[in-house]
Amino acid sequence: MADFDWAWPKQIDRDAVEAALRLDFLEKAHNVVLVANQGLGKTMIAQNIALAAVQAGHSVLFTTAAQMLLDLGGQESSRGLDQRLRHYCNRTGQLVIDEIGYLSYDNRNADLLFQVVSRRYEKRSVVLTTNLTFSDWPTVFPNAACTTALIDRLVHHTEIITIEGKSYRTREAEEAGPPQATIMSRRAALNYRAGSGPGACSSELRPAPRVAAPAPARQPRGAPGSGDARQRRARRTRGSPRRTRPAPRR
Repeated sequence: MADFDWAWPKQIDRDAVEAALRLDFLEKAHNVVLVANQGLGKTMIAQNIALAAVQAGHSVLFTTAAQMLLDLGGQESSRGLDQRLRHYCNRTGQLVIDEIGYLSYDNRNADLLFQVVSRRYEKRSVVLTTNLTFSDWPTVFPNAACTTALIDRLVHHTEIITIEGKSYRTREAEEAGPPQATIMSRRAALNYRAGSGPGACSSELRPAPRVAAPAPARQPRGAPGSGDARQRRARRTRGSPRRTRPAPRR
C-alpha cells in the first residue's frame, strides 16, 4: 500500500481501509466488502489485508469466486462436498473471495456461496470484493431464492468500503500515449509489396526484373564439336559411296 495513490479515486474512505489493514474486524469475526469498478485497486487492498493477516499469524485463503464455486460444484458426493465446505469454512481463519459480479451463476452456485457465508457467519470473517452494489446482485444470481438471505448475512457486521473514480490502468494508458503501430494492415502490406505504398521506394519494393540466362560461348569454326565440323562430316557422308564387304566364296 506504500505506492497506493490515495488522491486518485474520487471517493475512498482511507480510515476504513487502514482499519481493515490493522485487522480490527478479524477478532470480532466481522466482514469487509470492497465495492468498486475495475481498475480502482480493490483486489490489491484485499491482497494487502490477507498479507497483514498472514504476518499476524492467521491462516488465510485467497481465491476468486469462480475458482471456489468451481471447486465446490465439482464434488460428486455429499461427503466430498462437506469436506470442501469445511476447508473453506472451518479450516481457514481468513477467507478472501475476489471478483464477485463479473460472472453470473446458476442456483446451485448461489446455494454453495450461501452455505460458505452462512457457515462462517459470526464465527470467522470474510473479505469480499465486488464490482456491483448489493442492489445489483440479483443479476449475478438471477434465479436464486437465497440471494436476499446471502446479502443479509454479508452486510450484517460488515464494513462496506466503496471506491469510486476512474481506472488506474486507463490513466496509465493515457499517460503512456497512443501505442505505436507495429502490425501492418493487409492493404498496406499489399501496397508495400507492390511498391505503391506511400513513400515507397520503387527500386526496393518492386520485384527485380528477370535476367535472361547467358548464351553459350560460340566455338571457333572447324573446332571439334562445332556446327561447321558436323555439317562437313554430314556432306562427306552423303557424297561418298557406301562401302560393302564382299560376300565369302563357297
